[in-house]
This record gives sequence, C-alpha cells and structure tokens, in this order.
Amino acid sequence: MKRNYLEPKLKAMKKNYTTEEIEAYLEGALKPDEKAQFEEQLKTDNILASRLKLHQEVDMALTDGKALDLQKLTNRLGDQYFTENQSNTSIVRLPFYRRPIAIAASIALLVACGFLWWMINSSNTLSNEALFATYYTPYNFSTINRGEGQSATTYDQAIQAYNQKDVRAASRLFSAYLQANPTDTRASFGLASTYLEQNPPALEAAAQQFQLVIDDGENLLVEKAKWYLALIRLKQGDIASAKTLLQALLNAEDKQIARQAEDLLDEMR
Repeated sequence: MKRNYLEPKLKAMKKNYTTEEIEAYLEGALKPDEKAQFEEQLKTDNILASRLKLHQEVDMALTDGKALDLQKLTNRLGDQYFTENQSNTSIVRLPFYRRPIAIAASIALLVACGFLWWMINSSNTLSNEALFATYYTPYNFSTINRGEGQSATTYDQAIQAYNQKDVRAASRLFSAYLQANPTDTRASFGLASTYLEQNPPALEAAAQQFQLVIDDGENLLVEKAKWYLALIRLKQGDIASAKTLLQALLNAEDKQIARQAEDLLDEMR
C-alpha cells in the first residue's frame, strides 16, 4: 500500500480557528482571502464544521427566542468536546500543561450556555411582579364639583387629596369618612386605592377593602374591585385566586376590564 507522505503536511497546515474568527465568518467580516481559506479547510475539517454548525444553531436559538434548542445544544456540548470524535478526523492531543486551561474553557462554555438557556427560557413568561407592573394603573376618581354654598364633605376632600397625589392625606380622610359611614363602598374602594399607591403598597389592607366592595355586590365598582384584587393576589403569588377572579371578569359588563382579564390570563398560562 502506497503511503501518502503529503498527508502529515496537509494536516499541519490546518488552522485552529478561534471562536471570534468563526463568528467573524458568520457575520461576513472575514477578508476575501481569509474567507476562502476558512471555506477550503471546512471541506475536510470535520471538527471545524461541527463548531461552525454549533455557532449557527446557537445564533438561531437566540434570534428565535427558542430556549429548547439552546438547551439541547448545551447537552450536546459535552459529547462534542469531552468525548473523542468518532469520525476519521484525527484528535488533536493538547500538551499536558495546556489541558487544564482547555478543560476550564469548556466548562465555562457549558456554564455560559446553560445560563443563556435559563435567561431566555425565563424571559418567555413575565414574573408576577412584572405582570402586576404592566397591568396596574391607578384608579382615576372624578372630581366632584359642589354648587355655591355647598361645603365639601370628608369624602370629597379625600378624592381631592388622592387626585393631588397626597396619598397619606387621602387615606386618612377616607378612613375618617368610613368611621361615620361604614357601609359606603365608594369610600372602601377609595381607601383601598390609597393603599395600593403607598410605597411600598399595603397589599393585604387594600385587598380587605376591595373584598368589602365585592361582598356588597350592589354597586358599580364591583368589577373594578375584582380586577384590582386579582392583581393583588397575582403580586402576592396566589395564582389560583387571581385566575378565579379574572375568569369571573371575562363576561364583565365593562368590556375594557373583560379584555384586560383575558389578556392577563393568557400571559399567566
């Protein structure tokens, strides 16, 4: 059998391309002669071809936002870089003193891909906090205009303070009004609204006041109280209660609330 003495020389001419050079090839940033050399080596270098395919699939996973593809790539990295290649291509043995560096770099690559998979996967669904921030808007109370000779009630003063962003004063005035008028669900709704506007919001105190409005059942604020209570339960992590309230709002008379409830339910699935 005739031995090809040129084969060792050809193998020696193969270049060990860096990650940056592979990315430059994919981005079209290599010079024409560099690109030609890269593509020529690609025809016979199975390891380089495998690395290039890996980069292409990672880029596609990142672009499409498909975390599952990236997760599969993470699992395959170990097979490609920690086991011997079963193809006919020779395996390059690193000198002993360089092996710890190569192993560390491979582990770093695995960890980085795993983190990227987690970050992309977690970004597909918003957190409870993010959903609350997205869907919550402060209730807008209409200003009450009194005629001449009519003095503003404590309730009117509370509304005025709330509209002026003086949450503490509004909360104090609503509470004072409720002491004299404990069954006025408008004031309960107003007090709950001030609790939500506090920093940080008093979620459970607001929930109790909204529940009073819901339990009354005979006022125009019931649907809005259910909406805000659903947001509170979502922020608190009580997903089951939040979904129950939102599902009850799908047939709300207030079509805007019905649409918001449907959208939020879709986000939570």
